[in-house]
Amino acid sequence: MTSEFIYIGAGLLVIILVIVCVLAFRRNDDEEEIDTMSGTEFEDFMAEILHRSGVEVLELTKASGDFGADIIVLHEGERTAVQCKRYSRPIGVKAVQEAVSAKDYYKCTKAAVITNSTFTRQAAELAAESGVILWDRDAVYGFMASAQDKSARKACAALRFSRLESGKYADEEIDIYINNSVYTLPPHKSTVISVPAGECRISIKCGIKKCRFRINLSEETRNFAAGYYKNKPFLEEIC
Repeated sequence: MTSEFIYIGAGLLVIILVIVCVLAFRRNDDEEEIDTMSGTEFEDFMAEILHRSGVEVLELTKASGDFGADIIVLHEGERTAVQCKRYSRPIGVKAVQEAVSAKDYYKCTKAAVITNSTFTRQAAELAAESGVILWDRDAVYGFMASAQDKSARKACAALRFSRLESGKYADEEIDIYINNSVYTLPPHKSTVISVPAGECRISIKCGIKKCRFRINLSEETRNFAAGYYKNKPFLEEIC
């Protein structure tokens, strides 16, 4: 009887070790992926992960001249300016200062810095003093785990809309109608909207003119260009 317990215990130990090794290799693969991304790829990746984990992404700022914020989100009910830093070294005080400036510029009540790395002691002290949220590498993995869990429970799709840069109405806001909800797409901006998978009705309106169509969505990101072209509403998927 004792020997049977020994064999059972040894078998359980082997199973536990296998699970630990699989999780370790999976985490290493994830680490290699985010560490080889460009800055822009990391911004897009985090926008995707944040929205899949339940954080509403309101806007992706322009790739250049972003005034210290890369993503604008609704976090815990507050408009938050997020600075993304894909670095191979700890993040210093400059990123925290940029986030503080971005909070005012984008009319946010909170600011955050998210990174695949860690933060210096000075950055942590300044963040605590100025109320900036710091999301380090472990926090990124937390968002990824949450995104995976939510995706398993309820399939959803991400729709990324980018404004046309030219045209008579290029400097005016556009209302995007998705099923029974309305979203605003500011001029010269992009935004990511999370919607349930399945049949989706999308339209934009210019005066009495509309541009609309139906699509079936699975759990993925779909990219669209929206705006006005030759004084007519323009909405087209970017493949």
